[in-house]
Amino acid sequence: MKKRMKILLTIFLSASMAVTPVTVMADDGQAQTQNTYEASVQGTEVNTSSSGAETNEPETGTSVQKEEASDNQTPSAGTEEETPASGGSSDSDEGQGTSGLGEPEEISTGVQSQNTENTDSNSEGIEHVKELIAALPDIKDVTADNEAQIKEAESAYNALSDADKTTLDDPTNIPAGKEQSYGRVLESALWGLEVLKKVDNSTTLPQGTYSASTTPALTSSSSKGKSSSSRIRTWTVTEVTVDGQGKAAATIQVDSGTYTTLRTNGETYQGTASGTGKHKVTTFQNVPIDLNSTFYIAAYSSLMGTEIGYSVTTAIDESEATALNIKNNTGMFKAVNAKLEKQGDQTYLVMDLSGSGYHELYKGTYEEAVSNGDGSKDKGNDSWVHGYKNSEGRWEFAIPLTEGELNGTDIPLVAVSNTYYSKYLKRENDLKRAFYPRKIQVNESAKTLVTGDFTGETSLTVTLADGIMMKKPDAKLETVGGPNSNGYSETLKLIMQNGSYDRLYIGSKEDAAEAETKGETTRLDDANTFTVAVREGSFGGNITKDYLEQPVIVSFRGTSSGKWVERKVTISKIAKTLKIDPVTAQVRFRAVDEDGNAVPGASFTVKRKDTQINPDSDSTYTLVKDTAYTVEAGAEGFKAQTFNYTPDGTEAEHTVTLKKEKKEELKTVGLSYSAHVQNIGWQTNVTDGTEAGTVGRSLQMEAIKLSTTGDADVQAEYRSHIQNSGWENGWTKEGQISGTTGKKLRMEAVQIRLTGSDADKYDIWYQAHVQNYGWLGWTKNGASAGTTGKGLRMEAIRVRILPKGSAAPGSTDESYVEPLVYYQAHVQNKGWMSSASDGEIAGTAGEKLRMEAVKLTLNLPQSEGGIAYQSHLQNIGWEQSWKANGQISGTTGQKRRLEAVRIKLTGKIAEKYDIYYRVHVQNKGWTGWAKNGEDCGSTGLSLRGEALETVLVSKGASAPGSTANTCWR
Repeated sequence: MKKRMKILLTIFLSASMAVTPVTVMADDGQAQTQNTYEASVQGTEVNTSSSGAETNEPETGTSVQKEEASDNQTPSAGTEEETPASGGSSDSDEGQGTSGLGEPEEISTGVQSQNTENTDSNSEGIEHVKELIAALPDIKDVTADNEAQIKEAESAYNALSDADKTTLDDPTNIPAGKEQSYGRVLESALWGLEVLKKVDNSTTLPQGTYSASTTPALTSSSSKGKSSSSRIRTWTVTEVTVDGQGKAAATIQVDSGTYTTLRTNGETYQGTASGTGKHKVTTFQNVPIDLNSTFYIAAYSSLMGTEIGYSVTTAIDESEATALNIKNNTGMFKAVNAKLEKQGDQTYLVMDLSGSGYHELYKGTYEEAVSNGDGSKDKGNDSWVHGYKNSEGRWEFAIPLTEGELNGTDIPLVAVSNTYYSKYLKRENDLKRAFYPRKIQVNESAKTLVTGDFTGETSLTVTLADGIMMKKPDAKLETVGGPNSNGYSETLKLIMQNGSYDRLYIGSKEDAAEAETKGETTRLDDANTFTVAVREGSFGGNITKDYLEQPVIVSFRGTSSGKWVERKVTISKIAKTLKIDPVTAQVRFRAVDEDGNAVPGASFTVKRKDTQINPDSDSTYTLVKDTAYTVEAGAEGFKAQTFNYTPDGTEAEHTVTLKKEKKEELKTVGLSYSAHVQNIGWQTNVTDGTEAGTVGRSLQMEAIKLSTTGDADVQAEYRSHIQNSGWENGWTKEGQISGTTGKKLRMEAVQIRLTGSDADKYDIWYQAHVQNYGWLGWTKNGASAGTTGKGLRMEAIRVRILPKGSAAPGSTDESYVEPLVYYQAHVQNKGWMSSASDGEIAGTAGEKLRMEAVKLTLNLPQSEGGIAYQSHLQNIGWEQSWKANGQISGTTGQKRRLEAVRIKLTGKIAEKYDIYYRVHVQNKGWTGWAKNGEDCGSTGLSLRGEALETVLVSKGASAPGSTANTCWR
């Protein structure tokens, strides 16, 4: 990438300039008079090319040739048609043909002024020069093989006196077989060499396309030198494309349709004509261009039958570069040249490397490069920094930098080995084998670049598993190089919060103890830090130590105890984490009797402090090494045994001996009980699980009494849940009545338990038969049996006393049912009424009183779900938001009727149940049953809602009744 300063031909005039009228023919054939300027030079001979600069043409008899005709136009009668010479046309308005370079630039020709005056004529010398020039090829025939011949003629020409040069430049002094002067024949040949040269089209511009409308903006101009013709064709660079290697190619357009080819850069480029008439243009694409300079083209005109020379100049902001002083800290990544290039707001580090092993770079860490994958332009995702071979033959890279990266901070790079990348493409190694981590530091103010192997630091997030007796440390990884580098290492810095541990060893506690005797453990330093290598490697990816991305056993020595404890440590550079877990051991517990025989049915309960540990499988547990546990072992017929156990990882099975238990003869115990039943009164006593009450007759139990028999010290006590009263306050002693008689109040539920010195040797089991449910499950020892909050009668009961721990007499499923939904209504003149549940009426029916508000709750933990509801109110309509879980929906104190409701379940319970509800409406009666948020009541009819019923049913089950007319409108 470069920005060259161009040196243009300078003409020194020191005396006078004469104006000579010249007659020319216009397009319409009319003669016109123009002024041409002729310099009278003193002291220095001025020789120019035929590009339109001042010439030594005769003052009279000058033949001014017609410019190129317009597209598809033939020369007019009376005009002098241009006739191409062997090396190109003579001075025509189309251009200088191939006879000269317009305003020559960096071309040494005999027409340039000489610094040393030479006025001595040498007739022998001039004849020799004429022979050399006459033998030169025409411009179209010049090849690189002619360079020595042309340069010899140029050198001989330059050695002539100024007078001899003037003689050779005389337009009338034409070599045999040529149609131009000797001077212009030489200049034509030199031009032929110029268009053969390769264009240096490198640029500092970033990859992209540039035109007059972009930023930076592209401008261009063209020239045929000092020609004053109004018919000079305009050549325009319409856009420039810069590729990923910093090479510029132009799209060039000329306002004529007669040009077919263009020569520059040693190549011929085909043109494409478009447009019609005066709007016809020719476009040449992908022409290499040296930006911010003048370059030369030879364009073939089909109308003129020859090549015409033009110069084209471009301008675009290629900001100047800041050269950097380089310090290389590694010979494997050595910068030779470096500079900072600014393009708008973007800064690039442009550097070339001494070797040719790297053709691509990745800006980032090794891990990021591996994650990014193939970033090549052709095969990958085009995310790498692509290098290119510059004019010095070195690989050059343009690396984008942020403002924060210009102050000397470390910038990670990954150099991609071309050798191993090529092997990767052949599937001979994986991609990461080609990655070599490096780093650079760029200091813009100091103008320095420092290169070296990658060194970096990765902070790790530390987590401690439950039960780890350690204050959470801080941790970081220090990296040198990469897995393919010489001297690659990853070092863990574990910064402890206190001095509880003073040594560290990667390995078991047994190995740590042995290593301690050899001085091979890591000590806690004065900064409370353990420093230990966790990955090491050598050139080519030969990893000799690796503790990353996997759990490893790390032992810590207690400062006070001097004992080693093991921990499982997982360090992930990829996830940037360090996790410390306990080291576990799997242990199976086994029970034997005093004779060493296995105890069948033995069970074990393992606890760590107050937390019970669940087994992995039958009597097998995963326990933390070096941690104390309490184990309870037991089996039927054996005494339970409790012992402490601390696993050390050395045993897979632990055996405990259980002693046989001397069985104590149970004393006899029996039970007698009786039920008081609606319309029947007291029934005859029954015993031991026999049914008391009635089944299938829809008669309510109203009271119960129980008595125990036998020689065991066991007594029964019990209490009932009674209609309109709820649970009795105290427990009823055996033989006494629990419930009511003569009041026609139903029993709804019961609780029974045992007392006495032998009560702990027995369980009392009971089950209730309930309206609409039938027999519920068995329950025991004071738990509730039956229902509450549902208004359902208990109809029968069964009771049994069994030895402690005996199996239940039957199923224990759903022994007690309580309401799931509770709801209240705020009623005109009454206020908040008693809570109703599961299908009971909240509000009034037949009293012509309006409901004004409602609130609903579920008898469930909040984690199981909730209930939401919304009211339609007089003069308001539907409330804007839903109320939930006991909030008031509606109004109080405003005498505003509630007309309709919506109710729905939320959370997990909505997956198990549907909620049905209905409203008693003024003049209409009960609506049908609506569900799950549907409208229920009336809207737009000014009718009051008077009562509400709600019930939950299993998901998808039938409605409690008719679902017709859920909302009158």
